[in-house]
Amino acid sequence: MPEKSKKISGPTRRIAVVGIIIAILFWLYEPLLHLYLIGRLGSGELVSQIFPPDLNELWMRLLIVFLIVFFSFYVQSAVNKLRDAELRLKEYMDVSGSILIVLDGDCNVSFINRYGRDLLGYNEEDVLGKNWCENFLPERLREYVTRVFNAIKSGEEGPFEFHENHIITKDGEERYILWHNAALRDAKGEFTGIVSSGMDITEKRRMEEALRERLDELERFRKATVGRELRFAEIKEENLRLKAELEKGGGLKGGPDKGPGV
Repeated sequence: MPEKSKKISGPTRRIAVVGIIIAILFWLYEPLLHLYLIGRLGSGELVSQIFPPDLNELWMRLLIVFLIVFFSFYVQSAVNKLRDAELRLKEYMDVSGSILIVLDGDCNVSFINRYGRDLLGYNEEDVLGKNWCENFLPERLREYVTRVFNAIKSGEEGPFEFHENHIITKDGEERYILWHNAALRDAKGEFTGIVSSGMDITEKRRMEEALRERLDELERFRKATVGRELRFAEIKEENLRLKAELEKGGGLKGGPDKGPGV
């Protein structure tokens, strides 16, 4: 963390340095202007120009120099706070348990959090600036997802606020992601990109498909079983009918109706 803070605040120190340089140049502008116009100044004149004997002029210069330096340090502090806030936000996004991705107006990746990078199997520099549709989607889905992106870009984001599709990892594995999309627009309402949060539901989808297959199998078994039971019932009923007919026929052939013997 200290190394990151140093890396972020380092370039902003130039703001204070530039402010100090501007203050010094402001203090020396009149002697330098005289030197440029006249060509040379005597040593006494140069000193009087740098440190004017008039106290009002001296205090006025000191006040302006102080304001320049103060403002430069104030801007440096504000920029540092903004960078630190940006760093904290990035760290919060990195510990999120879902994919967070920002696409610019051309569908290029401008931000992806650590979870998303780990899921894809890429380093940050391998993802940033790459076209999302062309590099991280199965080929069969690229045209379709491009149409979805263009629909959100044109303002038709309602039907695609929640959207599901596969992504492809560095190893060629397909993962099924449930996306929540939101369009990014500037103060003028112009489209600037899309921010999306994604949940990996691959295992859930596999379990659902396995359960659906099991239910289909059970339904086929039930239908087959019911068919057999109906057939058994029909056979049983037919057996009873035949038995009744046989018993009835046997009664007609035997018994007292035979008549006397010869």
